[in-house]
Amino acid sequence: METTPADRARWAVNQHVREVAELLEGDAVRVERPSLFGPDHAPLPDVDPLAGVRAALFVSRAATGQMREYAEQARGNGVSWRQLGEALALAKDAERHDTPLDEAAWLFVVEGIRPGQDPPPHRTGHPTSSRWTCNTCGERITDRGPFEGGHPDNREEGHATSCTRHRAALAAYEQELSTW
Repeated sequence: METTPADRARWAVNQHVREVAELLEGDAVRVERPSLFGPDHAPLPDVDPLAGVRAALFVSRAATGQMREYAEQARGNGVSWRQLGEALALAKDAERHDTPLDEAAWLFVVEGIRPGQDPPPHRTGHPTSSRWTCNTCGERITDRGPFEGGHPDNREEGHATSCTRHRAALAAYEQELSTW
């Protein structure tokens, strides 16, 4: 059976979780587990299962933070929330729960909420913002997500007046208004 890139990536993540367990809790968490191939085969190196659970949670939280950082870098590069939703494979869930894909991406990246999942009880309205640097004008942008609709200044605040990206968004908005 041929291993796929996804298989190799999953094995690399599993190995990383074991390494993180050892980094967080020391060498004492190392254990051996029986081989899947039976008692005639050498035991497999592993970590204590509870240490593995704690390490996997740590890695998951770190990966979520890294995902948000990359998403914000992508926004700075001009990637739309819709494109992020596609990259995050949210299209089917968004459609099933009648959520626009761009909103599903915002909720997932910024709030950690998947389409159809209830927001935490403490949340009121949409989060205030995501922040990233526009690679066109170099300014720090406050992104309020795709919820506001309407004028681009309601969605992204902070572009330089000379920003060609922002000017293009304004022109597209004005063009849309003229077709109504």
